[in-house]
Amino acid sequence: MLSDNWQQVISTFEEMKLKSEILRGIRALGYDHPTPIQQRATVAILSRRDAVIQIPRLEERTVTYIAALLQQIETRDKSCQAIIIVHSKDLCYAIQDLINVAGQYMQFSCLVCTGGIPMREDIEKLRNEGQQIIIGTPGLLIGLMLDRKFDFNRVKTIIIEDSCIMFNSNFRTQAFDIIYQLPKSAQRVLMTTATTFTLADIKNKITKNTIIVLNDVHMSDGLQLYYAVVEKDDQKLNALCEIYKEVNIQKSVIFCDNSERVDWLADKLATLFENVAVYSMHSLTRQSERHEIVKSFWESKAALIVTTDCFSSVLAFHPVDYSVHFDLPYKKEEYHDRLCCCGAYGSPGVAINILVKGQLHDLGVLERYYRLQSQELLVTNYFINNFLINFTF
Repeated sequence: MLSDNWQQVISTFEEMKLKSEILRGIRALGYDHPTPIQQRATVAILSRRDAVIQIPRLEERTVTYIAALLQQIETRDKSCQAIIIVHSKDLCYAIQDLINVAGQYMQFSCLVCTGGIPMREDIEKLRNEGQQIIIGTPGLLIGLMLDRKFDFNRVKTIIIEDSCIMFNSNFRTQAFDIIYQLPKSAQRVLMTTATTFTLADIKNKITKNTIIVLNDVHMSDGLQLYYAVVEKDDQKLNALCEIYKEVNIQKSVIFCDNSERVDWLADKLATLFENVAVYSMHSLTRQSERHEIVKSFWESKAALIVTTDCFSSVLAFHPVDYSVHFDLPYKKEEYHDRLCCCGAYGSPGVAINILVKGQLHDLGVLERYYRLQSQELLVTNYFINNFLINFTF
């Protein structure tokens, strides 16, 4: 397993000597001061050494490397200087949105390469405009590189987002191919939610003289975890309504395990809660609609979004007060991503699992894996009121 070997701490962004334009940009994202892990991790990336950095929360993790990348970009040089390898096209666009906000006071270009846009459009942008930062999924990135019509010899930094997923999936071979196509001198940064034996092995294969920065803050810090048990699956909706009757809904994410379930539940909730905006999104939602759905959800004062696990990482960029797991996830990694949607850094959040009898064992497996403990939420007005008294925003 990996062990932390980086102790340098710089407590403010100013002391990191970030450009004034970057300071203004990351403040626009709500980061006036670096979080404890950013006080070490951002500095580690700025050192230009290879690094493995563990930060469970997606937005906090992304801002960490964005600040360092923007600092390292030479704005007069229009060639590609940084590549971010991402496993999901929706996550690519979410990262680009954050980069554009953080870098809004700088002159630079950032291109997303995913399967949703014809490669010829990406090629034209690279030829005509130059793109200093490229964000992409492995298949499209390796296609651009093998085309050999563009110069990637000036790439200084490679970021592999969510390395545990990248190297434990079908992307593994392509990710290696991309790294080996790029300059050996380029800094290689593996961003991760957790440390695993696989990641330790990968680190030895693709990085050298590696800085390791691990997060000692438990993923449940700032979260209150609950579960409610019903006799049958068709009683889950009633349980959810009982909870929402007592909760002052501001923003809430509800996770289901398939697209049909999402559509059914969203329709029911839209009828039951007339004064609350209800949105839905799943794998069958058109790419052109997804960004607008998420944008409308974030801009609404009181809103629910019903979704599947494939969008948990995108929603984690703007954590909400409540997340409800109408169905348990199929994979344990998905449970982590769900929890990251709930409660921003320094702010509390509530995560509630609604279970059918017999699923307590499944929840127990997840909680043992992540070292979590939740309390039972009896679906009665008495208990819910007590629960709300104990949790204040």
